[in-house]
Order: sequence, then structure tokens, then C-alpha cells
Amino acid sequence: MLENICVFCASSNNVSPVYLKPAAELGRLLAARHITLLYGGGKAGLMGELSRAVHAGGGKITGIIPALFRERGWCYEKADRIIQTRTMQERKQIMEEMGQAFIALPGGTGTLDEILEILTTKQLGFHAKPLVLINTRGFFNPLLRYFTRLFKQGFVHEPAGRYLQTAADARSALDRVLKG
Repeated sequence: MLENICVFCASSNNVSPVYLKPAAELGRLLAARHITLLYGGGKAGLMGELSRAVHAGGGKITGIIPALFRERGWCYEKADRIIQTRTMQERKQIMEEMGQAFIALPGGTGTLDEILEILTTKQLGFHAKPLVLINTRGFFNPLLRYFTRLFKQGFVHEPAGRYLQTAADARSALDRVLKG
């Protein structure tokens, strides 16, 4: 049984509400299944929607956030546990070490960086933890096509699908993570 799931997602308030709904649904599902949310510690955008939904459902949250972001007021201070880091690299390292599984919602370059870090370390055999992308409205389709191109042109030995899965919604993403 998973005790926590690390979630990567956007911290921007400028995204369409269509992307907020799956974040809130994932938060409700994590709380209902008593799975601690491990995430980047933000209070805005999908991060904020996700964290508020976890707490509204009575769930637990561990936020991992660089000191600079906390100083700027970007931290969800109501998290049950806040781990403050010096750098983004330290943040990612702690997330990878602590996370028992990974789910990514749509996001920007930070989210992409986190996805690629987990995918790369999984491909290289450093871990075998599940990684699932919630592909809301085909958000990740260009990235998935790029991964296919990498394989077809010989830049990677195996298709990315061997190391990550996609899901149309939060419920199916969580189900895939729980199956391993």
C-alpha cells in the first residue's frame, strides 16, 4: 500500500479552469484513500487546487519548496509538513527519494523538468516507481510524440511507454499508480 504519491503540476494562476478540475479531483481521491500528497509546496494554480482539495477531504500534505519561493509567499503554509530546500535540484532529489509513485498534471517547464528527471532515472534503473501523466485534453500529446520520435530515431533504446503511462483523468491515473 502506498503511503504517499508525489504530484507534479503547474503553479500558475493563468491556466484555464479546465486544468484545475482534475487537480481537485486527484486531491479528493488522495484524501479519500488516505494517501499523503507529496508535492512542490505551492499555493497557486494546480498546486493550490490540489492541496486545498486534499485538506478539504481530511488528507495529509507534505510540501517541498525552495526557501526563495517561501520567502516570496508562494508556499501553501497550511501543509502538514513543509520541507524547505536551498535549490530546485535539492527539491527534486527529495521528491524522488520520498515519492513512492509519481503523477503529473499539466504544467510548465518546472513540471516538465520533474517528469524528465523521474523518467530518466527510471529508464536508467535507479528506481521502478510508477509514473503516470494525466493527459487532460491531450495536453501531453506533443511530449508523447517527441518521446516516440526519440525512440524511432535511435536516441533511446526503448519506447517511453515502457516507463510511463498516461491517463485521461485523475481516477484512472490513481488506479494505474496503485496497480504499480
